[in-house]
Amino acid sequence: MNKGSEHLNFNKNSSAFWDGILQETVKKNKRARPYASKAGYCPTANWFMGNTDGDFMVTSSMKLYQGIGNGVEAELVRGAERSGILLGTQVKLPTPQGIDLGGFIDMIVSINNHPTLIEVKTCTAIPTKIKPEHAAQAAAYWIFSGIDNVEVLYVSRKVQNFPDPTPLIKSFKFDSSEYDFEIDNVFQTLKSYNSKKAPQRPTHFQKNRDCLYCDFSNKCWSAELEFFLNNQEMSRLQSDALGEKENVLSKRLDFLAKTLQNCRTSVPSENKALLEDFIRIAGRK
Repeated sequence: MNKGSEHLNFNKNSSAFWDGILQETVKKNKRARPYASKAGYCPTANWFMGNTDGDFMVTSSMKLYQGIGNGVEAELVRGAERSGILLGTQVKLPTPQGIDLGGFIDMIVSINNHPTLIEVKTCTAIPTKIKPEHAAQAAAYWIFSGIDNVEVLYVSRKVQNFPDPTPLIKSFKFDSSEYDFEIDNVFQTLKSYNSKKAPQRPTHFQKNRDCLYCDFSNKCWSAELEFFLNNQEMSRLQSDALGEKENVLSKRLDFLAKTLQNCRTSVPSENKALLEDFIRIAGRK
């Protein structure tokens, strides 16, 4: 018997057996910087992420969910490459001076001769608009990539409406004018991430709605008021975040050339010249 296998039910036909095979305990250390994919949703959750360590269980359902998402993304990347529009995949997000934010863009493609950032999401049912968590991620990517054309591409895990063979896919363009809350949250996250106390939760958040899938929900909602920044401290944080927002947004178009340069490691050979043209144009802006 293999080491670590004694806890499994060796009836290979049972769901419990495969559930045990799939689940994984991972050790998470305190993060020195927030994820770009999380920064725009909830500054409080980001603070917990930066100040919490220990063992976390990744369930079998989550592992499969992630695997499906990775497979869908890989197929879309291959399709974009075959179609001659792929500029880069898993593109590192630039981190301008003074900004510490980690993230990788699913892919950047050329659509109508413009660089377009694509964030791929799998779902059960295709939504009617960008989901809040995904809008928050798109906000951070829009800010720091310098790319104006940002789209969230949803692919249903149901694949198709049988017997109609058309895949269930829909793309939504991110309009920055509609997501001030998420953009503000990015900068509040950056300003509060390393503070001694957690920033207050967004006032409209509800535990069984906005916080339903958060790893820190129970801890956050049960914490004493003293655990969080007080109203005066929150006001100061929001003012500092607004100042940083105005500074960064005034320079965001300068980030485009660096984002495109980061495509050089993954651009298909036949699109290298096109990418270099985009980089030259971005450098003149």
